[in-house]
Amino acid sequence: MNIEDADYAFNTAEKAAHRGWQIDQVKWPNLTKLNKSLSAFRKLVFDLDIKEEWEPVMKFIFLVRYHLTTSPLPYHEIVKLVRLDAGASIPHLLSSSPSDVQELYQQLNHNFSQLQLDDENPLWSAAMKQIAQWTDPQGQVAFMSNGIRSVPSHYAFYKKYLPEGIPNYWVICPTDLRQVYLYDHLIVFGSTRRHIERNHHHIFTSPRAEHLWLFLPPGPKAIMPAPYGLAGSSKKKYANKLGKPVNTFACEHYIGNVSADQGQINDEDDGAGYHEHVEEVDSAIRLLIDRESGTSEHSEIVPAYRVKLSGDKFVLVSASGSVTRIQIDTENYTCEDVETAGSETIHTDDVLLFSTAGGGDMVAELGNKLLEESYGKIEVEKFYAAQNTWKLAFRDYVNTHGMEYVISMLKQQGSKIARETNVRNWMSQENIAPGTWRSFEAVLTLCRLQDSKDLFFDVVAKIRKMRHRAGSQLNKKLRADLNGRSLRELFDKGEQDFGGTTNLPNVKTAYFVEGISRTSIEVPRQLLNHPTYFSV
Repeated sequence: MNIEDADYAFNTAEKAAHRGWQIDQVKWPNLTKLNKSLSAFRKLVFDLDIKEEWEPVMKFIFLVRYHLTTSPLPYHEIVKLVRLDAGASIPHLLSSSPSDVQELYQQLNHNFSQLQLDDENPLWSAAMKQIAQWTDPQGQVAFMSNGIRSVPSHYAFYKKYLPEGIPNYWVICPTDLRQVYLYDHLIVFGSTRRHIERNHHHIFTSPRAEHLWLFLPPGPKAIMPAPYGLAGSSKKKYANKLGKPVNTFACEHYIGNVSADQGQINDEDDGAGYHEHVEEVDSAIRLLIDRESGTSEHSEIVPAYRVKLSGDKFVLVSASGSVTRIQIDTENYTCEDVETAGSETIHTDDVLLFSTAGGGDMVAELGNKLLEESYGKIEVEKFYAAQNTWKLAFRDYVNTHGMEYVISMLKQQGSKIARETNVRNWMSQENIAPGTWRSFEAVLTLCRLQDSKDLFFDVVAKIRKMRHRAGSQLNKKLRADLNGRSLRELFDKGEQDFGGTTNLPNVKTAYFVEGISRTSIEVPRQLLNHPTYFSV
């Protein structure tokens, strides 16, 4: 029923807020075994630095496990949703991997197979057992799965497996809880941390339900927020209506694996969702930084926020920079608008858009076209003749003196980004020039071309300007193409690609924000805005 009577709404909220918790562990032996073997296998793959080769295999297992623990679906239904074929590469990977990797994988595969043999999902069984004990099974029941956001495809499943006598039920997404609607029973599968962030307590901001049920497997954590205003109310004008605010927002039944005294979160903590996987995210970040440290000792260091994304990924974003955010039409599951927003405004359940594949050839082609339009074809030919002059001279210098000597001399000339990877890029025709003018001047000095420095600098500046303009045009075209586009794949899989066509070669991928740490860390600038996979 829609709530129109504020007094009734807040009285219901007060009653729900004062009820105690009943703790009942949901045991899942085969899942526990899989978790242990998966952690051991992941650690070994990271230690041996072969994560990239094994990523498709691990991602398949991680996604299936994630959906198993956050939805009531059985294994064969989940595989249809994941739709990842990782099996083809396994024989080759095993044959080329060390014996300890092969041994751990066999154990992992065995435990994964055993999990598939489970006839039912223990979370679902626990829920059905509790539902059967309700005194009023005719109440309005809402089911929410954190792991799967697609609603229409799940009605048939719930209709088949729900106990008889529950005619009034809804299958909802987390964002549906923003609506002011009261259910008799709200059943939530999976972790609650991702929904607990200032102004985003969708589950708990009352009125939502008279009875709240949380079902958790071993592993994910659950926490309860301090209530808004009074008894969970977010409406400040009613803040004093019921007297003194309650200290804890409790629920009728909590089926999970943590005790009641762990159920409180500081309302000032913005780390929802991120903190759920804090160790794994930070471990992956440290690995990235360690890999960079040997080749980027002079990289620019900037403060960054750590953001947990859907699709088992995280990303580092500039703490003082901006991100691209998609506004969603939640009724039609389409893109309503694309905006640029400050990183400090990111919240859980936002949808962010990141570049994940270049389209560099198209940018270069369009950039050359813009150059010709601005300066004429003959002048552009002179530009690239100048480019060839210093690049050929630099290649000859490297071939004559060797890479180690060249890097040493570049540093003596003042380059702070001289390293083998960059030197090879600078010699390439696809690369315009060194990323800093000081390094470019050092290259020209080694090649005895410093007297023509102004000419080369001018050519590079013009080429870069047109490449930048070309990239901006393609991005605007892609953004325009997004408006009105269906986001069903994003809701189903947790990520969705756009672009990658002949007309729009650059690819951008949309992700849900599942958590953000507001405490910034110092990272090399080149690590920003690159969504990176990690295990959950």
